Parts: sequence; C-alpha cells; structure tokens
Amino acid sequence: DIFLCIDGTGRMSPGIEEVKARALRFDEDLRSIMDAKGKTVDILRVKVIAFRDYDHDGDSAMLESPFFTLPNQREEFARFVSGIEANGGGDAPESGMEALALGMRSEWTKEGDKRRHVIVVFTDTSAHPIGKGSAQRSYPTGMPKDLSEMTGWWEGQMMDDNAKRMVIFAPDATPWNDIYATWSQVIHVVSQAGKGLADINYNTIVEQVANSV
Repeated sequence: DIFLCIDGTGRMSPGIEEVKARALRFDEDLRSIMDAKGKTVDILRVKVIAFRDYDHDGDSAMLESPFFTLPNQREEFARFVSGIEANGGGDAPESGMEALALGMRSEWTKEGDKRRHVIVVFTDTSAHPIGKGSAQRSYPTGMPKDLSEMTGWWEGQMMDDNAKRMVIFAPDATPWNDIYATWSQVIHVVSQAGKGLADINYNTIVEQVANSV
C-alpha cells in the first residue's frame, strides 16, 4: 500500500502537472524498478490526498481518495488525480500534518506475508503544528492533539512497525526535519522551499520508494 500525500496549494503550480503525470504512472515505474532489483509486488494499492490549509481553505483543505488497486482501478485513479488543481493555501505553512495523520489512520491492508505500508509526502514548505485550523467545521475528528501523540501513532499505535515506511520530499524545515530525526523508518530528500518540487528528480522519488519496500 502506498499513500501519496501531495501539497495541492497554489505555490505548487509550477510542478503540480508533472507531479500528477508521474503519479498516474507511479505503479508502472515502481514495478519496473523493483523488477530490476529482483523484488516483486503481488498487489499494489495507491491512495492520494491533496492538502492545503484549513484556516485559509476550509472545506477544500483536503481532497482524499480511497485506496485504488492498480492496474485494475487505473481509470478511477486517473480520474481522481486529474481533478487535483494547485490553488489556495494562502501563506506558508500548510496543513501537512493533518494530511499525514489521515494517511496514518488509513485502512492499510492486512493481507500478505511481507506487507509494506508506505507514506510518501510531497511539499515545498513547512507545516502548521497539528491542530491549527481545528476551529473550522471541515477539520477532521480524532486527530492527535500534538506531535508527541502523532509520534505514538507512527510508532505502533496506528502503523504496523514491520510494514511502515515514510519518504519525505520537503525542505529542511519544521516539522519534516524533526520527523526525520526522531521517527523510525523515515527517509528525507531535501527540496528547495517555494519551488514546487521543481528541483526534485522524479527518478529519485521512485528509487527511494523502491528502496524502502
């Protein structure tokens, strides 16, 4: 299972179409690289969330899909990804922590002898502390109250310790650098703030995910 957590704010507009195009062929590229590494994937499910900012965007702060089994549900997956547009967000930071929390509490598969539950974060900015924007009616219920509780979610309360992996493509900024430094099974590929991930080589993304599986 792979959860793609994508910054959907207006600042991402220089590279959002590229991110979307790559997401649509993500499963094919991942399988190709893993075949070259002698690894196999029997069942691949992909889920996507595009996040913005609860305080600035309200009801449009999160756009969340179910898990799509690929390639069988490629048409539904493509329809969802194609509908993501880079807009909103206001000033940095954004509600990336809520997006991450929603990912952690997803309905991860319990099937298979060697499961992998991989979260991939794409953003070019920092994130608000968890709870910022909680006064908005669209703010999700059951969120962790702070980073400490969220750490507990990652370290066994929500995530399978043996299956969990995280790859973060984000600037060297709070909270991404703190998560990388303190959480287990996390890779951080540093991007340039405010560049919409234009400086990240896509092959690096797929390679890092393949290495984490």
